[in-house]
Amino acid sequence: MLKVFCVCKSGGEYTAEWVRKLKDGVSRHLTVAHDFRCLSDLDLPDRIPLRHKWPGWWSKIELFSVVEGPALYLDLDTVVTGSLDHFASLAADFAMLRNFHVPEFVGSGVMWF
Repeated sequence: MLKVFCVCKSGGEYTAEWVRKLKDGVSRHLTVAHDFRCLSDLDLPDRIPLRHKWPGWWSKIELFSVVEGPALYLDLDTVVTGSLDHFASLAADFAMLRNFHVPEFVGSGVMWF
């Protein structure tokens, strides 16, 4: 089963509402069996508690200590506009989003492992 994750750290601009919207988008565009979870220090449904008090987006590093693949990570500001089904059979051990501004670099807003 594909696992889909996001991270919501308190104290920033992102709230439980962002988690719900991302989960709804994933549900609309992922037809394969999946489990959606959020690493967070907030009280959210299906939450995996954050263990560290790392600032901001550094909290997504915790994914690599609690998640086993196949897994898809999406930043909370991701808007899903098409099918995600290809991630269920992606033939790669690890993949990341290409940086929009510097294409030879990667971005951590979408990760597959």
